[in-house]
Amino acid sequence: MTSSVGRPKHVDRAGEIIRSLSPRALGTVWLLGRGEAQTQVAIADQLACTPPAVSKHLRALSELAVPLVEKLGSRYTVTSAGYAVLDVVNELLIDRRDGLSTIDWSGADDRTMLQTALAPLTTTRSSQLFTVLSAFTSVGSFDASLSAPFTGTVSRAALIETATSMHSGTGASRRTLRRRLAALASNDCIELAADTITVTEKGTAQLWLFSELVQIVEVHESETPETIPESDNGQLKDRTVVGFSPTTSDTVVEPTLCVDDEPVVAIPESITVDELLDMASELGRQYDGSQSLTRKWTTVRTS
Repeated sequence: MTSSVGRPKHVDRAGEIIRSLSPRALGTVWLLGRGEAQTQVAIADQLACTPPAVSKHLRALSELAVPLVEKLGSRYTVTSAGYAVLDVVNELLIDRRDGLSTIDWSGADDRTMLQTALAPLTTTRSSQLFTVLSAFTSVGSFDASLSAPFTGTVSRAALIETATSMHSGTGASRRTLRRRLAALASNDCIELAADTITVTEKGTAQLWLFSELVQIVEVHESETPETIPESDNGQLKDRTVVGFSPTTSDTVVEPTLCVDDEPVVAIPESITVDELLDMASELGRQYDGSQSLTRKWTTVRTS
């Protein structure tokens, strides 16, 4: 599947996700998503690290612009974006180790293998590297696809020109972008020549991973309001919801508790944790307990 990069914001946020995926952070999401370890102590045991280290990973993963985990009560759960990221990384690793299910998360060798497979993407501190990656999909007829591992060559000059244009105003010089290309070359993702760049099999896989994560960010942001409506004496202010046309500017989002996906009780913005638990308990007394209770943002019209 050919993936197209999105706006610079999507590129930056996809890069933020990739940089967060150290082997133990990825293992934290995997174990939590599989339901094999629901407590930080249990996750730490399987990752051969300490519970405070797991807590640090969970907090960082939940604070991403596109969170991979979220805290519900006293426990964390994997978000829809988190599951999507796991699916993409799992497919990337299928050819190496039959996917994530075969990883020994406590083993240093497997963690090193993961880090090598994803380097330099997960080891860079520079957002400019992801600008360079996005430039690859804009130059020539490059196909970022796992089914087409060898991509031929692209023009080195055209790639740097495109990346420079994408990163205009950020202080990224051509010299800086050449260093990012050198990092990709040192990690066997590309081969550099005087006038051309040849993308290797590993580089193609990483470009595919990056393009897929850009799509995950795009989906997440098309479904999530950019801002939560402010309260005005207990009332929600009108706000346009991302994805709605200007003709529906009187649309607002309302947080609700839902029973079997049906909105039941509106949640005040100023509610405390104890009050929210009391609301959930009251719903539990009203229903027979077989229904599922969720929290959702519901779009409503003010007119």
